Amino acid sequence: NAYVTESPLKIEKFVEWISETIEGIIDLFKKKFVKFYEESEIDIVSKEKEYMEWYLDRILSDTAGSAGLEIIRRVVGDSKVIEVTNVTDIEKRLKLERMLIFIGKEMILNREKIKTGKDYVEIFGTYS
Repeated sequence: NAYVTESPLKIEKFVEWISETIEGIIDLFKKKFVKFYEESEIDIVSKEKEYMEWYLDRILSDTAGSAGLEIIRRVVGDSKVIEVTNVTDIEKRLKLERMLIFIGKEMILNREKIKTGKDYVEIFGTYS
């Protein structure tokens, strides 16, 4: 919301913070997942490193695709979010909605390539 309604100088610190947070969440999840997976008692096939990497890759791809679907649903579906609907300037609201739809579409179509927090931040940056 603030990204299209406020001046760039006003939101610069927030964008920096949220970018670092997004990167940290995804990257920390991957690290914790690998640690937990390696410590878990699972069958012999699952202990193979290649299987674990494939499994994590599937989780990350599914997550990116699902997030993209959710973003679009929150813009065009019945579950609109207040952060979008509260933008009263129609031009700014249209810009925000289009930006979110493009981001969601990118996350769905390129879900196989989104593997790090930085990948998410780059997508958001591309459409902002």
